Amino acid sequence: MFHRLLKGVRPSKTRRTIQNTVLNSIDIDRKDLRIVKNLYWDQTAATRIDDEISEYKPIKRGVRQGCVLSPDFFNIYSEMILRNIYDLKGIRTGGVNINNLRYADDTVLSAESESELQAILDVKTDASMEIGLDLNAKKTECMTT
Repeated sequence: MFHRLLKGVRPSKTRRTIQNTVLNSIDIDRKDLRIVKNLYWDQTAATRIDDEISEYKPIKRGVRQGCVLSPDFFNIYSEMILRNIYDLKGIRTGGVNINNLRYADDTVLSAESESELQAILDVKTDASMEIGLDLNAKKTECMTT
């Protein structure tokens, strides 16, 4: 099963709460953490059409386009989510249990049966929702053998 994460914050959790939870869970120097927070907290943006600028609105989700930290943020969030499925049964090859493979922002979940795959997907979905991410069903594929 291939899928990508949709970066959508659940209404029940604020962006700041989620970011604090995620960023505080990794081993990062307090000064560096403060720099990251200052870059992303309380952002606003306006739209300019010709010479007219709209009212500034808060940016409630996502990362800055082209920001060098964006891939790192994605990897941190992804790793936090996938740690929850580490012990779930996947496909054994060479004596190793493999239930996920990742490349860039794509993730393959693997299992020997539909019920095992569903169990992995359920845990992953719940873990994603806990940190404010939703599964984008439009970008999800399921392959069977």
